[in-house]
Amino acid sequence: CVEAAPRLERVEARPEHDLRGVRILLAEDNPTNQMVATQMLTALKAEVTIASDGVEALECFERDAFDLVVVDIEMPRMSGLDVIRSIRARHDPRAAVPIVALTAYAMREHQDRIARAGANGLISKPISSIEALGRALAAHVALGRTGAVPPSEVASPVVDLAIYDALRQAIGSDMMAELMEKVVAD
Repeated sequence: CVEAAPRLERVEARPEHDLRGVRILLAEDNPTNQMVATQMLTALKAEVTIASDGVEALECFERDAFDLVVVDIEMPRMSGLDVIRSIRARHDPRAAVPIVALTAYAMREHQDRIARAGANGLISKPISSIEALGRALAAHVALGRTGAVPPSEVASPVVDLAIYDALRQAIGSDMMAELMEKVVAD
């Protein structure tokens, strides 16, 4: 478990998305994704602890109290689905901590599997809006603090046209068409 050091706050979060004082366990194995998510979460004023895989995430969860767990689904040693199931299988109040999956796997069958494991929500990678991230996480934290069971919500995949166009320009229209066929097949 590594407590994320405060970073430069280049992106300013609006007050309604402020997560000041919210303790978040971020389980993410990719260092770049850790950095991006941590930057966004600290800009939202959250206190972030990073776990680099599923086993470490559960170790961190045992040691410290968290208001929210944000977990990648594909991680080494233990998947995010197994992390979610392990937390939900506890026989204490901490089993009800809000858990949000952070994943590139946003197809309907993946969404269903994540919801069945016990996640309260899903945020698709890449995260393109700090406001949307703050809004989604703040809603789960608020429901978790009231003792309400957050409804399972699944974000619809969103295509960022600027990213799509930049990628198409970089690899060409033919390769982009082939890539999109593979994405749809996956």
